[in-house]
Amino acid sequence: MSQTPFNPRYDSLDHWRGIAALAVMVFHGFHGMVVHSSIQWLAWLASFGWFGVHLFFVISGYCIAANVCRLAERRLGPWDFFRDRLLRIYPTYWGACLFALALALISMPFNQTTLAHNLPAGPVAAVANVLLVEPYTGVPTFLLVSWSLVYELGFYLLVVCGFGLARAGVRFPWLMAGAIALGFLGLLGPWQGAGYILNFWPEFLAGGIVFLALWFKARQIMTSRLMLLIPVAFALVRLFAFPHLEQAGQMIGAAIFAMGLYLLHPFDERISKWRPLVWLAWVGTFSYSLYLVHVPLGRVTNLGIRFIPPTSVWFIFLIAAYWVVAITGGWVFYRVCEAPLERWRHTLRRNSDVLRVKLNVPSV
Repeated sequence: MSQTPFNPRYDSLDHWRGIAALAVMVFHGFHGMVVHSSIQWLAWLASFGWFGVHLFFVISGYCIAANVCRLAERRLGPWDFFRDRLLRIYPTYWGACLFALALALISMPFNQTTLAHNLPAGPVAAVANVLLVEPYTGVPTFLLVSWSLVYELGFYLLVVCGFGLARAGVRFPWLMAGAIALGFLGLLGPWQGAGYILNFWPEFLAGGIVFLALWFKARQIMTSRLMLLIPVAFALVRLFAFPHLEQAGQMIGAAIFAMGLYLLHPFDERISKWRPLVWLAWVGTFSYSLYLVHVPLGRVTNLGIRFIPPTSVWFIFLIAAYWVVAITGGWVFYRVCEAPLERWRHTLRRNSDVLRVKLNVPSV
């Protein structure tokens, strides 16, 4: 794969990121609440917002496959990939944790809580949350959505292993077979301990398969569409293994979304430039920030409930206020925290590449 300059862009993925982040935000706004009968339909729709996380997994799989392809073309290695991913995930996440802590401390007088109540329960919990290894240590998460970042880091580790094996000479068909085998193994979970990251590996892999299918399609390789049968097979196995559980719906939805990405790719430029959807692309640019901080900003709803209970018809205005605060807060956090960190990451990556060329140091 590294011998070809082709790399299919997918600009409208920003639109899907925006949809995913907004869906999760809406879900948490109504989660666990009994609302007035006039807005029960909205609460019912919001109850499906959890699927936004699984959209993120598929999108991430696509983008990581494209990223690895670009790195291979530039003769860069797995460490370059992993270092870049760590710098993408951790600094902004740490900033969101500090932001959440500041909000918790500010709201202490209103919630009548103590400092200890708003901090991780001990040094082990603090370190586990800083490193995003909470499930492996059995401690609760400080930032509610960080569980998905634990999976993201696990996916990156699996990709690093595959990337390293490829650099060592293992042929791509064998690596793909191993990745698919891990996908089927993950469907038989839920897994705990070392196998924890396999639980959503099939969804991440579905996104990577979309990239590969488009890569093959561009070369007029007839098996490109056949690759999409792999996510379909994942969905069928999950349905057979868990016919009555939510997990079946997660994988089925992820498979449908993956196939949709493949089919919509020819219309990508048209979709990305369609004016009625530009606002979704705007939200997509700061979707990571919105995803991280929307739950701490939900304290607006918690405070407002004291004056407007969920069973009131006026609760819809409180929810609307929360949406405005969450989106605005996510955008501000992006401008203040995520965007500067991203500029620093890109600068660091460019400087590293230049230094490597000057010193003629091989990538690892």
